[in-house]
Amino acid sequence: MNFTEAIQDVIRRSGKNLVAISELTGVSVAQLWRFMANERSLHLDSADKLASGLGLNVKLTRTRKAKGR
Repeated sequence: MNFTEAIQDVIRRSGKNLVAISELTGVSVAQLWRFMANERSLHLDSADKLASGLGLNVKLTRTRKAKGR
């Protein structure tokens, strides 16, 4: 699961509609709708607002390089 899919999954499982998430996070309903419909991606600042508003802790880890690279 990639980052986009993970955020979409959290939104779906939150039990909140897009209006409630918009009010909670400051990300517009239109932007959320397009993101959930895979029509648009999120800007980093919007992803940050969603993570904060939904109580997510995002941890970045470096992945191992494939052999021979």
